[in-house]
Order: sequence, then C-alpha cells, then structure tokens
Amino acid sequence: MISIVEAISELLFVRDTVVVPGLGAFVRHEVSAKVNVETNRFVSPSCEVGFDANHREDNDLIINYIAERNDWNKARANQQLMLFVTDTFDKLKKGEKVALDRIGALSYNSDNELVFEPENTVNYNPDSFGLHDFDWVATENEEVRKETMQKVEEKNDAEPEEDSVKVEKGVWVIMLALALVLSGWFYYKVFLHKDDYKEQYAETQTQTNEAPSEGGLTEEKIAEMVDRMIREELSKPYYETPRKDTIRIIAGCYDQVDFAQRVVISLRNKGFPNAFMEQHGERWFVAYDRYNTEEEAYAALREIRESGKGKGWILK
Repeated sequence: MISIVEAISELLFVRDTVVVPGLGAFVRHEVSAKVNVETNRFVSPSCEVGFDANHREDNDLIINYIAERNDWNKARANQQLMLFVTDTFDKLKKGEKVALDRIGALSYNSDNELVFEPENTVNYNPDSFGLHDFDWVATENEEVRKETMQKVEEKNDAEPEEDSVKVEKGVWVIMLALALVLSGWFYYKVFLHKDDYKEQYAETQTQTNEAPSEGGLTEEKIAEMVDRMIREELSKPYYETPRKDTIRIIAGCYDQVDFAQRVVISLRNKGFPNAFMEQHGERWFVAYDRYNTEEEAYAALREIRESGKGKGWILK
C-alpha cells in the first residue's frame, strides 16, 4: 500500500505542483546545472522543492492517485488523506517537526508560521536522468600546462595534415565497409529470395483484384518492396497503443515522451524485455509487461518489489 508521503514524492517527478487539500502545496522549482571552477565541482540540473501554506484549495489529483495505486474508491482515499492532514497538524501544534521522507520537514517557527525545510537527497528534475554531481582533479600546474600546449602547437605546425588525413582515411574505410554490408544484404534479400517476393507480389495483386502489371516483378519493384520493409522496421516505436483487454504493471507516468523512452530502455536493461509505453491523454505510461489475469499481475508485482528492481502499480 502506498502512503500519502510516497504519493506526494512520486507525483513530484511528473508535476510542478502537488496540492494536499487542507495542508498546502508542494512546489517544484527547476535549478540549472552549475560549474564551480574554483572547487572543480559540476552540479547537475535539479529541482528545489518548496511549500506554499496558502495554497490549500481542494484538488482531486492526489486523491485519484492514491485511490488508483491502492485500488481504493475515492471516498476511502479522501478519508486517509484527511487523517494524514489532521495527524500532521496535531504534531505541529505540539511543537514537533513533521518529517516527510524524501521531501522535507514541516514545523512552526517562533511567529507561529508554518515553515518548510526541503530535503535534498532526491533530484525531482526529469531532465537530469542518469546525471550525477562530480569533482574533477587538475593534474598539471600552470607551467606544465603551458609547456604541454606549446609542444602540441609545435607538433601541429610541423605536421598539420597528419591527423586530418588519418580521419579522412578512417571515414572512407567505414563508408566502404558499410557499402559492402548493404550490398550483401540487398543481394541476400533481393536475388536469393526473388521467388518469395514474386509470390507476395502476385498474392497482393490477387487480393486487390488488380491485373498483373506488364513485365511481371521487375528489379525496381523488388527494390521498392525492400525499401518499404526497411522503413517499416525502422519506424517501430518503443510504445504501444492502449489495449483494454489486458492488465499492465505501471512503473511510472510522465509528461515528456523522451523521458518515458529512456525509462523503457532502462527497464529493458534491468531484465524486463517486454517493457513498453503507451499514451493516455497528454501523458505517457511506462509498463513492465502485460498480463492476462490479475493473479499473474499481482504475482509479478510482488516479484518486482521483492527483487528490489523497482516499484509499480496494476492498471486494468
């Protein structure tokens, strides 16, 4: 079962603002990447989470999310949310600091105002997927660096065309190898399987009730068929259109299609070869796999969670 805090944390990955009715709104502010040349520190793009205590109007986003994740009706989800808000204010009035895991902490200051201290252990910026902060260490002092640069410039003056010639030769070798591979593939597809294409061509003409064209199956027509097959293969997407007759285990939902594609690739690399994405409205749902029965889906979800490879929820 997903908790209220976990729901807020998951929604912050895909929403700029998550309103908790009666408590306030958690707001995501993007922070650009930074480079500190003095400390040799690269900081990847991130998001700062803030809190607006005045933004408390009713919002069904988190209620619908909790109900869907826990397989509850909206009434039960709303009841759990009200209990969470009531318990939070009871602790705050006692002078306690309420910690929200992976988000931050709420407390009252000396002026009896609600303040929020963000926790920076989680990066909620989807554009920073796969990026990490890091330090680089300089290995040369200024004099050694200048001497090295001078030697490089002298070498370039003495042999200005050596590197460019090597690069040009390498490009020609790659192009020649690619041409040979494509020629071999074309010969295999076209000439060795010409009879198969003739049968497909004849069958197509029969189905469309067209008279056979004069001259039969020419080499140009075979080349057109092969070219069409290549385009169809390259156009296969990472996503599938929604089908209501199957059950899916959803790993997450995202606003950006590029980020959803990266998540699909990541899941496939983790051992989920059937991972895919499908569009619902303006958002993209990424799923581990499809299942025919609820028993299979729940068993697979338990295995995913116990193996530590991820989390998810079942979508019927």
